[in-house]
Amino acid sequence: MIIDEPEGATPLKPDDMEGLKHAHVTTREQLNELEQANILAGQMWVSHRTDLTADSIFSTDFILDLHQNLFGDVWTWAGSTRTRELSIGCDPLLVRENLQNFLEDAKLWIQYGHDSNLELCARIQHKLVEIHPFPNGNGRHSRIFTDVVRIFLFYPLSKATTFNLTLSKT
Repeated sequence: MIIDEPEGATPLKPDDMEGLKHAHVTTREQLNELEQANILAGQMWVSHRTDLTADSIFSTDFILDLHQNLFGDVWTWAGSTRTRELSIGCDPLLVRENLQNFLEDAKLWIQYGHDSNLELCARIQHKLVEIHPFPNGNGRHSRIFTDVVRIFLFYPLSKATTFNLTLSKT
């Protein structure tokens, strides 16, 4: 039940609340604040990783771990692939298969370098959103995943500076 909804706030529907770890959240604004704090913590987590390589970044485990670190303080399903149909994305039964195919393709895109780094990042972000592996947070996750690819693979010498600049703009 929504209590004390601020004027102009978008009310949360019961479906939106499924898996929420915080019973006190009753407005979209409160949810956005919690998610933003969790996303910043997730960005800090990934920015301190010193073990990332193309193989580790382009793995299902990393995709799931990143989502867990971006949304796991707020949602019970964070880091788990979706199990129901959405208005976008592939059949939920094909999420893991499509995700694995995408990750293998992305490694080849990088290896053979047919696209500029910018075009490659756009392709990676688009394909990940197209699969839509999670119940929610797919757009934010895919943009941050693409930032990780850009920073750790294309600009490794300046990753800390670049990532911190990204954080300060959020």
